[in-house]
Amino acid sequence: MARSIFVSYNFHDRELARALPSEQKNFLRLVCGKFVFVTEELAQLGDTAIDEQLGRMMESCDAAIILIGDNSPLIEREVELAVARGLPILGVRLKDSLATVPARLRYWKRYRETDLRPGPLDEELNVLAKRL
Repeated sequence: MARSIFVSYNFHDRELARALPSEQKNFLRLVCGKFVFVTEELAQLGDTAIDEQLGRMMESCDAAIILIGDNSPLIEREVELAVARGLPILGVRLKDSLATVPARLRYWKRYRETDLRPGPLDEELNVLAKRL
């Protein structure tokens, strides 16, 4: 069965987020899956419209990858929606980021964290694949 993984990221980090599929082909093959991305800037939409759009996107997802970088205005909202759906979440801290992990994730039993270094990221993606 094909799996869908929602990727949460700051729109300014979209190049890093968009590089995930090409860099993580083995992971996608392992889970027979695809990454799901927000393709437009949502910040200018109202709260209700943002929640509806993110909710529709996450409905069919089996897990979430949260790119933790500086100035990620929607990360809290995306985390809340992912937790509400019971999704396993992998937090990936971006290089040189001083951002803190959203408080909701610190106690979420289905949360793990890593950074963008190839070894640790690959290891955590394998753990995520086994959980799906």
